[in-house]
Amino acid sequence: MEKSVKYSNPSQEFIIEFPQSPLLKTEKETNQFGHISWNIAYLNKNNNNEFYFLIKYADLPADFITSNSLPLLDSFFLNTQQDLTEKKIPFNLRITNNKKYPGREFHFLDSNNNISYTRDVFLVNNRLYFLEVKCNINNDYRNEIDAFLKSFSLTAVTENSNPEIIEKQQTKKFTIKFPAKTTTTTQTSFNPFFGNLTITKESCETDFGLYCINFSELPKDKLQKITSAELQKFITEAFTSNVLNTNGKIISKKQIEIDGHSAFEGIGSIQDGEALIHLKSVIIDNYYYQYFVIYAMDGENNPATKDFLNSFRIN
Repeated sequence: MEKSVKYSNPSQEFIIEFPQSPLLKTEKETNQFGHISWNIAYLNKNNNNEFYFLIKYADLPADFITSNSLPLLDSFFLNTQQDLTEKKIPFNLRITNNKKYPGREFHFLDSNNNISYTRDVFLVNNRLYFLEVKCNINNDYRNEIDAFLKSFSLTAVTENSNPEIIEKQQTKKFTIKFPAKTTTTTQTSFNPFFGNLTITKESCETDFGLYCINFSELPKDKLQKITSAELQKFITEAFTSNVLNTNGKIISKKQIEIDGHSAFEGIGSIQDGEALIHLKSVIIDNYYYQYFVIYAMDGENNPATKDFLNSFRIN
């Protein structure tokens, strides 16, 4: 196993670990943030841009944006990804932070060119940190990608006293029959219809497959204003994007009823046709529930799948 190389900028404001010694350069750019100068450390590990690591940082005009500009952060972070979003490359977005300074984690999947991009961006006062790993979709580099991104540490600032968001505890108002002991995690994600959502995930994994339920309390004021078409897109989008972004195919999708409420059910292949996902989703009393099983292609008739998907009940 290769030994990682720690890199820090000359003023020792952060540390990050590259798989090998990075190269350094500076670049000037004029963009929506003004005239900025990037300090860049990068590593082209395979010498063909197939596996590429980068961190760059720049100080932005403080009168334009800082980490205290809380109402502006969602649009600001999306604007940092214009080079890929303008190409209509599908992506997933997760809210994150470093020492409680605001950040976003982006995953782009460019199926046409067989390239995956994982990007973490953080705003520390008026400094923007931009981390990226680019790799070939067909190669399993997840461990190296995670090791690089998770090694980033701010060393010259104390914890932010004005964080962007504090995750709230959500009430579990349902029962569902898992086949094994579960683990529960909570994260905050941005949704274009509802803004920042706290999402609780309960899941377990067996030899047969992955069983999971995600649930989130939706803001009542935004739920009342959303159109029926937008609501339908919100309910179905997680399924369709999960299938299509992994070179899968939609096998079936239909409207169903769950506890007397209109709901959605979908079945599709994922991961280049190597597995199936069977998903149901519904909104009940401004709570969104999405539960699914991911399993091998020959596992449709496994009793545990049907038991799990049919066991959801509101308390």
